[in-house]
Amino acid sequence: MNQQVIPPSEAEQLDKREMVPANLVDTTLPTILKAEIDSQIATAKAFPRSIHKAIDSIVTLATLDEETAAECLYALVRRKKQQRRGGPQNEAEAETENKPIEGPSIRLAEIAAQCWGNNRIKARVITVNRKEGWVEALGVFHDLETNMASEATIRRNILTSTGRVFSNDMITVTGNAAAAIAKRNAILAGIPRGVYRKAYQEARAIVAGTTATLAQNREKAIAAFAAFGVTAEQIFDVLDVDGEGDIKVDHIATLRGMFASIKNGEATVEEMFAKEKPTEADPDRNPLVKNGGAGANDSISTGGQSNEVNGNTDKGDPRADGTSSTENRSAAVQQDSQAAGSAGQRNNPTGIGSSSPRRCRGEHLPPRGLAPT
Repeated sequence: MNQQVIPPSEAEQLDKREMVPANLVDTTLPTILKAEIDSQIATAKAFPRSIHKAIDSIVTLATLDEETAAECLYALVRRKKQQRRGGPQNEAEAETENKPIEGPSIRLAEIAAQCWGNNRIKARVITVNRKEGWVEALGVFHDLETNMASEATIRRNILTSTGRVFSNDMITVTGNAAAAIAKRNAILAGIPRGVYRKAYQEARAIVAGTTATLAQNREKAIAAFAAFGVTAEQIFDVLDVDGEGDIKVDHIATLRGMFASIKNGEATVEEMFAKEKPTEADPDRNPLVKNGGAGANDSISTGGQSNEVNGNTDKGDPRADGTSSTENRSAAVQQDSQAAGSAGQRNNPTGIGSSSPRRCRGEHLPPRGLAPT
């Protein structure tokens, strides 16, 4: 095969002829995008949507079957602890209230956008901050018929519990989940709520079932969460029920919505079932005092043991009164020294060769070699 050799001077001129200037690209792309949007707006004006037809279409697609209806639900249980300054006023306030947050999922938002028509949707990851450990995604919804646009930004954490950054694959997965949430929020903010409310309510009714199917739905829900490593006890704790028999029809819809949220990437298992750290209700509590009090039987972390621990509750114990242990030990040593000194005087009046302990300050010693008078 014959190969044609191009001289370097001609090759340089050829590259210059084929190269597109950078400023031409910068000015051409916005022009193309503007022409595309103008064409879509003109089409939307020429063929306006039918609101009633859109509502019926959304209901039809959202309730095609039970699985589709379950994917249209979103649920997340938030735990609240009601406290007042100085502690709870009654037992009801001291308990944790688990409140489910429910609403349309990304799947129902996509159905609503498709049936609503005459719109543009965009979602993408705009920032990956490895230093601070988060990704940020942007969702945009543009109604071409009314020329109304809505945006939504979502941040998701990309740090492990030990503070390490996720791997590249996990960062991609987390970014896609953030983009899906941003897309859902932008769509639901751009479409009137009354358009998709009926579809959401009917989908939830299908998922919840009836009392006849309650027992079967309980078993299915517990088995479905077991695939994610969630135990039945964790489910009972989130729903604030004592056991499987206390799960009602309304709880089934919440569980199916939670499962769909995990499956769609809108939430994680940790967000669903993580427990909050307990907080202290009493602002005057002393962290050095056990049992939160200041009585005589409290064990102080600064040293020493309480009378209750020692089992010594006699009134004769010098530690039973308000004096400290240091003062009690000093008084005992002083009494022993005085007693030993008195005994040494009686046995050796001259004091010569005596091995008695040192006398306390303030006592008068007789001259050496003379007996005391």
